[in-house]
Amino acid sequence: MNKIFILLIVGILLLGCAQQGGGTGTTGSSSGGNTAGGNGGQIVGVGGATGGSSGGGSTGTGGSGGAVVGVETPTPGPEDVTVHIRNFAFEPHDVTIRQGHTVFWINEDTTPHTVRIIGVMDSPYISKDGGPFWHTFTEDPGTYDYTCAIHGTMAGTITIVR
Repeated sequence: MNKIFILLIVGILLLGCAQQGGGTGTTGSSSGGNTAGGNGGQIVGVGGATGGSSGGGSTGTGGSGGAVVGVETPTPGPEDVTVHIRNFAFEPHDVTIRQGHTVFWINEDTTPHTVRIIGVMDSPYISKDGGPFWHTFTEDPGTYDYTCAIHGTMAGTITIVR
């Protein structure tokens, strides 16, 4: 019984560390529905960093969170898309992108926002001064709805094509 209780406490502490981090950092995103491992990464203004997990994150080295790693924001290519967050809205609202390319979200509001695609990725807080969040879409072609986890009325779609 004591071992289970201790494991539960350690798990809660690790989860809290992974969510809170320690300042500006990076997080690899994944297609597995969490923010560890996988492709891409982002510079965040609030929160911290999570290293990679299975498969390793592009900015992590495996294992679980806590490491703060400095990474330069990649330069968008001609087929990448930038979505501006303005006046509590994603602009453009609907985006079509080729599989393997990247969407960048830039917050121009003074309020933090997030980007959540259920089952695909869940960004940390994106602040105005914290730099962009980005995700390289390696998921299967289709249409993916996304929202801001803080402001549920903010929504958009990403359509991935081959």
